[in-house]
Amino acid sequence: MAHGRILGAVWGPEYGGELEYLRTFVGQLRKKLGDEAASPRYLMTDAQVGYRFRAKEGAAGGRK
Repeated sequence: MAHGRILGAVWGPEYGGELEYLRTFVGQLRKKLGDEAASPRYLMTDAQVGYRFRAKEGAAGGRK
């Protein structure tokens, strides 16, 4: 999902360019999930685009 779309949905359209808010939030979320940016299991970064959520393998809808 694109950075601007996430920011608009969570904080509102006036925050569409505030990437630092999103980076901080994703970092905190990764910490709570036990995920690491260098080798993520759940929150994947799409450089210059946004983020994707990857479900655990074997979970309903998860990729194998």
